[in-house]
Amino acid sequence: MQAFSGDELVFNDTMKDWRTHNGMDLAGAAGDAVTAPTGAVVARAYEDPQWGGVVELNAGKLTVRVCGLADIAVKEGDTVAVGDALGTVSPSFTAMSA
Repeated sequence: MQAFSGDELVFNDTMKDWRTHNGMDLAGAAGDAVTAPTGAVVARAYEDPQWGGVVELNAGKLTVRVCGLADIAVKEGDTVAVGDALGTVSPSFTAMSA
């Protein structure tokens, strides 16, 4: 897991390079429910070879990208409220170390 860094470069142990980290990593066990952190419209829901299942939420001026999902439960155009199911934590994303 990596802390949010804003514009500050931090060393990425996985990729073995220096980069910014403009996101937030959260831990969970495989199969745990992943829920919407905000009310939004689902802009995209897709599989990415590096990030696993991805749901992009459009909440006005804010875009939230939730990655590492299995069993994506939403599709493009759906409207979600805080706490609505987006999917579950993928087993592929539970073995990362801090």
